[in-house]
Amino acid sequence: MNKIIRELIQKSSQEVYDEMKLNGGNLDKEQKLEIINKLKSLTIMAEADVKTIPEIIDTLSMEYQQLSDIIINELKLTPGISSSIKLDSGITSSVYGGINSTHYKKDISPDTRFDLASISKLFLALAVFEEHKKGNINMYSNINLINKEFKNLNISLIDALRFDYNIETSLRIDDTNFQKKFIFDKNQAYQLLRESYIKNDQFHYSDIPYMIAGQLFDYENVFNDLFIKKLKMENTGFNPHLKIPVTGSNYRSLHTVNNPKCRVVGGIAGHAGVFSTSQDLLKLSKLLNPNSRYYEEIIRKRNFENLNDKNNKMGMFYIKHPLGLDVSEVPSLASNKAFASSGFTGTWALYDPINQFSANFLTNPLSTSTGKKPKDYVYKMDKYKNTIMNTVFILKVFERYLDKINDLNKISIQNKILTKKI
Repeated sequence: MNKIIRELIQKSSQEVYDEMKLNGGNLDKEQKLEIINKLKSLTIMAEADVKTIPEIIDTLSMEYQQLSDIIINELKLTPGISSSIKLDSGITSSVYGGINSTHYKKDISPDTRFDLASISKLFLALAVFEEHKKGNINMYSNINLINKEFKNLNISLIDALRFDYNIETSLRIDDTNFQKKFIFDKNQAYQLLRESYIKNDQFHYSDIPYMIAGQLFDYENVFNDLFIKKLKMENTGFNPHLKIPVTGSNYRSLHTVNNPKCRVVGGIAGHAGVFSTSQDLLKLSKLLNPNSRYYEEIIRKRNFENLNDKNNKMGMFYIKHPLGLDVSEVPSLASNKAFASSGFTGTWALYDPINQFSANFLTNPLSTSTGKKPKDYVYKMDKYKNTIMNTVFILKVFERYLDKINDLNKISIQNKILTKKI
């Protein structure tokens, strides 16, 4: 039996690797060695007793869990973290731990909502797609035809959402500096958006297009119907009241969104303002059909004359760079149709419908007395993304292995959900 188990795991590993490589994935030497060593130890467990398969699944996230602990307690990159991985089969692994801020010091739980910052843009984009499918808005129409008050914007809504144009306002919308050059009044902010103009036709990442898009339809009601009711994202929303456990913003004002533009307009906007949990974020994958033209809009690559331009990593969100340069939020092992979204507050979410998984981490490095990320935060969290991808790979190997075991009528395991506190 041990020989059969060993052969099945080896075969499953090779199958998963071949499939992910075919989909555009790649493993560097360090990652490959880590995965091989992990698989060896798990194979020994499987050989010991086939009945321990559920226990093997329980241990798959161990490295993932241990690194989360290191991030909080040793590296001190963030006071707290919540992170989840889900395969389309239903196997889910989540870890959480730490505190909501260095001021309040309340434990992070699976229900703690994090300030998503720019991941909020993904919610707006998906809402636009749904409204377009229903015929309530035409995302291929010019913005000034959708709403005549935006008279200067003779570009399509979808082009604006893909940052194909540099759209500006005459004054900055911000409440962090009460000077005449900043607008910190809600009505004035909306008027500025209506008077926004196209500075040039060059790529320019900005909050403004998404703020504008949120004014073109009843976004708040669509948000509630689509995400909270339809997808049952019950721990997701804007402006969380005081009884809801939250983190991610200023360490004293956790229930207030961190983004200054969003604060000006009351906390509800298309570019920021959403608070959610890592497990709720996994549910967005239900709206992502890789064969739809809407999904193609998300990952459509740009046509830069200089392929080395780092902006080639941007579709509507982060995608893989066409030259494979390490300037993307999408790890190398993910498929060519994967995309990621990240937020200034320390949030990251990856969706890969081709390899059939979703993953994310939510951290709160701003919830400290300094209100700033540590200098090495980005570099070390990139390593955490690789650990997540290694865990995804191993989960997929054992998912395949379990299918083969099922074929031998030895064991059955489905929809296994693992949530561990650090």
